[in-house]
Amino acid sequence: MGQKNSKKCSKKRKDRERRIHKNRRVISEKRMVRELERRILKVSPFPKFEIESSDGSTNDIQHLVEEGIKAFEPYYAKTVDNDVLGILAEQHQDSWAAFINRAAGDITDLTRCQVDRSYAQLVENELGTKILQHSPKNLQRRVLPTSSFSLRPSDRSWIIRCRSLVETRSDIGLLYQSPHHPSIRIDGKRRKVAFSKHAIVQLADRILPKWANHYIGQLYVFGFFYECVHFGKAKLSNGQHAFVVYNSCLRAGSALRKFIQELMGFASEKDLLNHYYVVGYCPVIIDGDIAVAKTFLTPGYWQTPERKTLELAVSPLELLQDIEQASDEGINLASVATSERTKAAIRWFHSHGVPQVKKIEREVFKDMDGPYSWIMNELEVDGVETPNSADA
Repeated sequence: MGQKNSKKCSKKRKDRERRIHKNRRVISEKRMVRELERRILKVSPFPKFEIESSDGSTNDIQHLVEEGIKAFEPYYAKTVDNDVLGILAEQHQDSWAAFINRAAGDITDLTRCQVDRSYAQLVENELGTKILQHSPKNLQRRVLPTSSFSLRPSDRSWIIRCRSLVETRSDIGLLYQSPHHPSIRIDGKRRKVAFSKHAIVQLADRILPKWANHYIGQLYVFGFFYECVHFGKAKLSNGQHAFVVYNSCLRAGSALRKFIQELMGFASEKDLLNHYYVVGYCPVIIDGDIAVAKTFLTPGYWQTPERKTLELAVSPLELLQDIEQASDEGINLASVATSERTKAAIRWFHSHGVPQVKKIEREVFKDMDGPYSWIMNELEVDGVETPNSADA
């Protein structure tokens, strides 16, 4: 009898502790919401924007931003002033509160400056996305992702910085290069790496699906091409030169990071430091001292090292057919969260002599994350969900 009473008391005590913890969390979240709502009232007039150009930005990206601001202004009062918390809660469910805390700690411990900082990040993302969604679609297709814009708050306005890749005209057509001018050695000679617009868009869709209608998405993929300074060397089955495109495992979404940890047998995410996964291959056309990527091939596609290994394999037929089908459809590591077939193909390639994840000690990217790392972890690189239209 005494043992039963003891168990009942223990259960009641645990239930009481859970209720107390839940009440504290609810009170903390309500205080945070009240603080953010108070901040919203301070920016209710339509903000002033100042556009600055740098890094060889073209008039097109500035025009895109100007048109987006002009079209967004009539909707501002009902999107930012009244519904910004609702928008964040709807788009990110409960995660919007999480990335405020990640950026600056729990609201109960914040200084006034820290609250301003985390709130500014939320509004930056919301304003940037609305400007992008209200900009003309034809301009978006022409300008992105070879150009980009970013916002930063100042005392009385938002400063908009516009940047573009370096444009080069050649016999092949209009080419795009990073201002860091990465190069690769082909036939004993160093050649600068350049991309066609077609190759850039193909790569962008593989690096970050659904990037095109989101502020952070366009920053992410533009930053990839702007900051990438190292490419691997490869030769396709037909003898054509190609270079390997890598992305940092630490900048992948949580599902992809978890899969790579499992693939490599790592104990924690810290082990992913200096490890990069293969995004795919760019066949090269030589144009003087430039190595031009005209298109992009996913791992396992025709002529790639993975495909050659697959064609020579003696594994069970059904498995090989599944891998071949996944390869033909286009293997994309960013889709591991939803595709078991992709996982199986990547595991098979990696264990049959074509590594899909490599440790690279040298610098692959310059300042890749910059000030935007505070939100990339929440948006999940393996599948950014964005609105289909500018439905303010």
